[in-house]
Amino acid sequence: NFTVQVTGADGAASTRALSIVVSEEGGDVIGAPRITTETLPDGNEGEPYEAQVMAINGETPYAWSIQSGALPAGLVLDGTTGQISGTPTTSESAIFLMQVTGADGIASTRRFGIMVGGPLPVPEAPVGLIRDVFKVFGQNYFRLRWSDISDVETRYEVERKTSGDFFLIAILPANSTEFLEPVIGGHPKYRVRACNATGCSDWLTD
Repeated sequence: NFTVQVTGADGAASTRALSIVVSEEGGDVIGAPRITTETLPDGNEGEPYEAQVMAINGETPYAWSIQSGALPAGLVLDGTTGQISGTPTTSESAIFLMQVTGADGIASTRRFGIMVGGPLPVPEAPVGLIRDVFKVFGQNYFRLRWSDISDVETRYEVERKTSGDFFLIAILPANSTEFLEPVIGGHPKYRVRACNATGCSDWLTD
């Protein structure tokens, strides 16, 4: 608490009592929103990244900004939602101060760090592909099953051909080990591979 005085050139003066509340970084300021997210996930060069920073208290809607430091190259902050997203373009360690400001202009900050590692290696190919016929509610399906031996894939791709070239029929999430498709004629052949942003494994064909 303190009093500020302003004096004109003629010597006339006036005063006003003011106060400033200083909190620990990331702590509560009276009437301010508080960032509740404690840490952000690390990322990998070339891999899509997404993280949501959350806050409570204060007056909404919030406005988000970076006050010092910078996000890793390739990432951007949505100033309305507090979401960080993008695809990192370089391997680096970034430290930055994020600020959330309430609709009344009162703000608070929190320091974060994101480490971006090098590009993921190309995933290993799945093994042990088996195809059988599996009945679901009276309908026959071709069921492909395989073993996932990679831990760096972000998707699986499944292709089929009955004649001519293979063509893509499904994209499955990481760690998938099964695919179902209604039985079709023409003696189809199937193949599966694991992929990420760096590249794809060899095909595994049934």
